[in-house]
Amino acid sequence: MAELSNEEIKVLIEKSYNSRTNILKMMKNGEGHIGGAFSALDIITVIYNHILKFNPEKPKWKDRDRFILSAGHKVLALYAVLADAGYFDEEILWTYNNFDTRVPMHPDEKVLPGIEFPTGIFRAWIGSCMWNFPEFKIGQKGFQGIYNAWRW
Repeated sequence: MAELSNEEIKVLIEKSYNSRTNILKMMKNGEGHIGGAFSALDIITVIYNHILKFNPEKPKWKDRDRFILSAGHKVLALYAVLADAGYFDEEILWTYNNFDTRVPMHPDEKVLPGIEFPTGIFRAWIGSCMWNFPEFKIGQKGFQGIYNAWRW
């Protein structure tokens, strides 16, 4: 990955600050894991703005990169970044954890574009991902990038 310019870094910092504000707004009822979300936010911001290949207008695009948030309780950060990336309107964030929301306390790919797989602390996510994404076999397209990300 190429080194970021000072201007690119400033943009990322601004996006991260805006996402922190959105996370605080989502937690208006005191629900959510703010520490986990804030600790993951900067890296998720960089991943979505400078590493992943995706198209919010075609969230199931076959050649997209997949981001799976293994610690689903940090999902506030992912929701904020996905809204910023254009996957859905920011107004959806303000319904966080309400009845019949599209932004529940743990990510759910059935209700929100940009979520690849439902995760949470008790989920055996790695085996589930390999089962649900059989195109990612060792030596095939896509697997190497995921494997390298796991070794970070």
